[in-house]
Amino acid sequence: MQRSQDVGGFMRRYYFIGAMLLLIGGSMATAIAAEEQAPSVGHFLDPGILAFPAASPRGMVGSSFGKGSPVLHDLMVSPDGWVDRYEDYRVASSVLTDGRGEVQGSLVVVNRDNGEFLAMLEAPHRSGLIAGDRHGLQRMRDAADDDGGNGFKDPDGIENPRPPKPTDRAGKADVDSKGFIMIDVFAGFSEAAVKKVGDAKAYALAQVASVNRALQNSKVQKVRLRLVGVRTIKQDFIISAENLDKSYDLFEQDMFDKGADLFAGFFDTTAEDGTEGMAWTGGRASMQTVKFKHVFKHEIGHIVGGHHCAEGDASYRHGYDNGKSLTILCSHTQGYQTQSKRVNYYSNPAVKDMHGVALGKPGVANMARLWRERAEAMSAEAEAVVPLN
Repeated sequence: MQRSQDVGGFMRRYYFIGAMLLLIGGSMATAIAAEEQAPSVGHFLDPGILAFPAASPRGMVGSSFGKGSPVLHDLMVSPDGWVDRYEDYRVASSVLTDGRGEVQGSLVVVNRDNGEFLAMLEAPHRSGLIAGDRHGLQRMRDAADDDGGNGFKDPDGIENPRPPKPTDRAGKADVDSKGFIMIDVFAGFSEAAVKKVGDAKAYALAQVASVNRALQNSKVQKVRLRLVGVRTIKQDFIISAENLDKSYDLFEQDMFDKGADLFAGFFDTTAEDGTEGMAWTGGRASMQTVKFKHVFKHEIGHIVGGHHCAEGDASYRHGYDNGKSLTILCSHTQGYQTQSKRVNYYSNPAVKDMHGVALGKPGVANMARLWRERAEAMSAEAEAVVPLN
C-alpha cells in the first residue's frame, strides 16, 4: 500500500464540524467563502485570547476576559489546561464563565507558528467554527447552519470484534512527569475528508483537545488524550461496522509505528441511514464523518465502554439527559434543539450544568467514573513511542 503524505497547508476549505470554533489562517479563511452556505464575515475573536506562552512547549496559560472578542459576549476565558505542542502547532483550551463564575461553555484554540489558527467554541448563546488568517480576515460558520445531522445509529457503539490479546503491557499505563495517564491517538483521514477540513493535523488536534476539555469539565483528573500521528489515504468510507474494520486495517501499521493506543478515522461520507460515527465498545477504534462537529468525542465515549442515555439498564455507563442539558453520550438525536442542549461533559452526578442541575445520577449515569476505571487499560494498549515529556 502506497502511503500518501501527511497533510500540510492550513484548511483550503472550511467545514463546520463539532461544537468547536476552528480558527485558522491564510488559505482557510479565503476558501471558506466557497462553501454552499456562506459563513458570516467580520471580527469575532481576538487571536491572542488564550495568550499562548512562547517560551516552553508545555505550560499553563493565564486568565482574562473575552475583550476584543465579540462572539464571547463578555464571557471570561479561564484556561486551566496545558498548552500542548505538536510540530508547529500549539493547542490550548478554556472554560467560559460569566461574571458570577458560572461555567457557560468552552473554547479550544489551535495556533500555528505561521500565524494561522483554529478555534472551537461551545456556548449557549452561540456555537460554531471561525476561520481567521494572519491578515485579520475572519469567517464564522454557526452550529445551527451545519449541525442538522440525522444523529447516531443506535447502537453506534458496536461489539469489539478484536478483543485484546494477553500481553505483558497489562497495568503498564504511559504516565508523564506530571502524573497524567496518556492515551495516544493516531488519526487517519481520507482525501475527501481533508478537502472538507483543510488541515488534517489542526483538525485532529482540535478534536483531541475537545475530549481533553470534556474530561477536565467532568472532573476526570490526570487523564489526557494525545495526538501522535496523522496520515491521509485516497479511499473514503461510508460509516459502517464493516468499514470500521477495513479502515482500522489500513492504519494498523501506523498505530504500531507511533505507539498509538487508539485509532480515529475521519471520512466524508455518511451512511444512507445518516449514521455519523461508529466505534468498538471497549475497543481501540472509531470512525466518524467530518460533516458534524460533535461526533469524535461521542465515539470515544463508546471506546471507553459507555452507552447512550440510560433507559432502564442497571449500569452507570451511560450519558445523561437532565431535562436541560445533554451530556456527550446523550447527544445522539437530530436537530438544532438537540444541538442547543449539548454540553461538553461526560456524565457525572457530582457536576452540575449552568442551570444548577446534576449532569448524572449515581448508579445510572456516571461516565466520569468509567473514564477513571478504564484509563490505565486504554493507555496500556501500546507502549508510547513519542516521548511523554
